[in-house]
Amino acid sequence: MAGLIPGLEPGLVQMGLAPNYPDPAGRIGDFCCRWVYLKHSCQPGRCALSSQMPADYIWPVPIAHGEGRFTTRDEQIIAQLRANDQIVFQYCDADGHIDATREINPNGAMENIAGLCNPAGNVLAMMPHPERASFIRQIPSELKNDWGQRKRQAWGEVEAMQQPGPGRLIFESLRQALLVAVH
Repeated sequence: MAGLIPGLEPGLVQMGLAPNYPDPAGRIGDFCCRWVYLKHSCQPGRCALSSQMPADYIWPVPIAHGEGRFTTRDEQIIAQLRANDQIVFQYCDADGHIDATREINPNGAMENIAGLCNPAGNVLAMMPHPERASFIRQIPSELKNDWGQRKRQAWGEVEAMQQPGPGRLIFESLRQALLVAVH
């Protein structure tokens, strides 16, 4: 353990990524592969890797994992993460409502946590895959928010399909953080 993500102290595991709870769709095994929604839950600018996202940004992103549920045995860790505004992303529904049901929180992560930053805000640990939602062409057209509509409108137009998807903001945030660090 490098000790870079919150809840970890060198030599003492306080928070980790655990196996998923059983898949809510009843598929065999605990591997879950589908699209979910995330809510940007920290203050804008708190985490360098979400700095380009507005407050309460709701975005679709794919998950594909058999383990990755944020969990801890120490409730104080969660309280500390909240107090430090380190919970960057939480699983939510298409309207941004946070709910612990497995349909919304597919792996059973505590507090619906999908992403955390370290206290300095320059390291992000997250489970979903923003790289798989970086272009409109990657977005399913049946999504229930504005992203599905964008995909349907872009259909058949090469340039439109290359436009940024919802996950691109993670990489734009990283780019901005690197530019600031270099200067």
